[in-house]
Amino acid sequence: FPSHDTDGEGWEQEKLGGMRYFCYWRSDELKALLEQALFQVIWMEEVEFMSPRLNRAPVRSGCLQVIARKQDKKEAAVTKYVLIGGYASKAADGGKAACEEMVKGFQEPIKMLICLFARPAEGWASKFEEDKAFITGHLPGRAIHFRMASVEDFAQEVAWADVIYLRGGDTPTLMTLLNKDRSWLQHLTGKTVVGTSAGACVVAAYDYDLDHHHFSENLGLLPIKVIPHFRSDYGGPTTARDENPAPPSCLLGHAPGTRAWPSK
Repeated sequence: FPSHDTDGEGWEQEKLGGMRYFCYWRSDELKALLEQALFQVIWMEEVEFMSPRLNRAPVRSGCLQVIARKQDKKEAAVTKYVLIGGYASKAADGGKAACEEMVKGFQEPIKMLICLFARPAEGWASKFEEDKAFITGHLPGRAIHFRMASVEDFAQEVAWADVIYLRGGDTPTLMTLLNKDRSWLQHLTGKTVVGTSAGACVVAAYDYDLDHHHFSENLGLLPIKVIPHFRSDYGGPTTARDENPAPPSCLLGHAPGTRAWPSK
């Protein structure tokens, strides 16, 4: 793929003596487009070379060399889970990697549903605006349609969304409201579910309750145990014994970044 200092397109009559059309690509733009077309990018490198021209000195040109594997429909029909220990804004990059992972692979406009069920209802509207500003601040120029989740229409809203963002707060409260109508679980194929703190806990089989220091059973969308805010001072020291031996543990730090977890 021809590359250039900027994106865009142009015509050229050098080298072959006839007009040729070029579309110039930036690496980030090309990678996003390939992922949207269900290609898994295995390797990408920008290469510079001297391009010969008719009756003139060669000029320096550039191209992006790419090795990518086409994913079949079965591979594409998965739910991706992004689990965040809590307070993504405290990460070294301020939460940029988390925001980029949320929307990766979707065509614009991206539809994002922000679920604030874990927080007091009177604060949902202000927190929704705060989250919108945080995400768009890290993703300038990206077309994203936001919607605040409602308990009554949650299943329809999940069906509409590309990204379901389960915000942190009180895990039992979040579990109670998510269980009111479990039909939303039928609409997760091909979507990305993002969970931070309590949101990460509910998608796991078990989580460690930092307020009461015991393990709790949750939705089990992933066969793991989650310990959020790991190595932070939230909830005091986490020294309780692991009482649930079956699922593996997933220790989610306070805000070191994200871990993408695809699941069939």
